[in-house]
Amino acid sequence: MNQNEVITVKNSNDILLSLLKEHTSTSTHFDTQDSNSKEIQKLFKLAKLHGIIPQCYKAIKEAKLLRKYPQLQQNYHSIVQANLMLTGHLLLLTKALEDEGFHYLSIKGPALSQELYGDISMRQFSDIDLYVDEKDIYNISELLIDLDYTPVLPLSLLTRKKFLALDNDFSFRHNRSNALLELHWKLFPVRHKMPLDFEELHRASKTLQLQDREIRTLSTEHNLLYLSLHGAKHIFERYEWVHDLHILIEKNQDLDLQNIYIQAKEDKIDTPLLLGIFLSHQLFHTKLPQSFLAYKTENIQQLIDKTVDYYKKEFVFWDESNKKRARFLFLSELFQLQEKQSLWLMKSIFKTTPVDVITFNLPDNMAFLYPLLRPFRLAYKHLIIKKPVYA
Repeated sequence: MNQNEVITVKNSNDILLSLLKEHTSTSTHFDTQDSNSKEIQKLFKLAKLHGIIPQCYKAIKEAKLLRKYPQLQQNYHSIVQANLMLTGHLLLLTKALEDEGFHYLSIKGPALSQELYGDISMRQFSDIDLYVDEKDIYNISELLIDLDYTPVLPLSLLTRKKFLALDNDFSFRHNRSNALLELHWKLFPVRHKMPLDFEELHRASKTLQLQDREIRTLSTEHNLLYLSLHGAKHIFERYEWVHDLHILIEKNQDLDLQNIYIQAKEDKIDTPLLLGIFLSHQLFHTKLPQSFLAYKTENIQQLIDKTVDYYKKEFVFWDESNKKRARFLFLSELFQLQEKQSLWLMKSIFKTTPVDVITFNLPDNMAFLYPLLRPFRLAYKHLIIKKPVYA
């Protein structure tokens, strides 16, 4: 489905936002809807893509309307089952890392669900994300293979300095359960200019009780920054990501937002931080200190308006090729305060990415050729090869 095939439910975004705000009276909208109607089925599909099936389930359950929507119940129970499986993998993995003396941080996934909602079933996630020290990445990967995980790409890439410098994560699949694990040595690719150092983040990290174990995760301050940057990188495609920010801030009203902003400004990542915070404020009326509202500039409001416009255009349904193009242009605006947009775009055309390293597989001593080869790869990809369409 592409961006022209949009949901036909009247005010579908408003309905989903109301459910997220826990205005359960809004759920009475469903009392007059046929559970088999195309509009309702599409609305629930939209909710799933936005990562908010658990919140829809909770709101409609409280409105005593669940009996009408067996598909919603089935979707929710499937999410719970998958979350339990992934949480079990996370607990085994973190124990194995600790036993071998490796430092790690659990990000997103079960840890974030437990921290924000006190319940691993109340947030959709489809994989495990572990953040580790880059110097340990290859040894940890070998440990994962011993634990019955298979790398998605050749493990030899992790011996390539250029690949490690440009990329930020490496994927593994569990051979029996098919659970997906993303092993990060940076939180973001270097091209996104989001400097978050593992040693600093691990030093400031905290423990979180997850079932019968304590695991390490980001501090609340760093989680706020990370969730804002991650969401901005993806144009806050899912309501789930904005709602996470809302819950995090609401649960931690003692957060020193001004100090976090000052540090982000020094690192030149204040724009995505402010976008995340004020988007949450606009959509969910997140409580913010009155003094902090002064940071909402015209530029930030324009970015918020563009993000909201993507919701109206049902961005979650776009095919992946069009999504990538939109994210690229959005990022150029996100960082235009640091560089002229045209310069940012020009640099991006010649800037080496992990895909270039995988495609051309040059030895590290010939890495200077990547910027020259990259335009040819892009031309071949976008002008010659027929682009696949993803549902």
